[in-house]
Amino acid sequence: MKPIVGELSYKELSPEDIARFTREAEIMRAQEIHSMFRAIGRGVAHLAGHAAHGFRNLVANPGIHPASKAH
Repeated sequence: MKPIVGELSYKELSPEDIARFTREAEIMRAQEIHSMFRAIGRGVAHLAGHAAHGFRNLVANPGIHPASKAH
């Protein structure tokens, strides 16, 4: 089996070490999932902000958009 840290193999780890590594892995996983959802939320917020900005510009200046000349 592949070593976990340095020259240690799974056979040399005590149950306490395995439990500690498992807890640390769960904590790191939770932190990464949290940061992933924060990044997704920021992306959605930026997209909504850009859409609102574009809509405000369209409403405030309808004469400068090509679609308004089609009428």
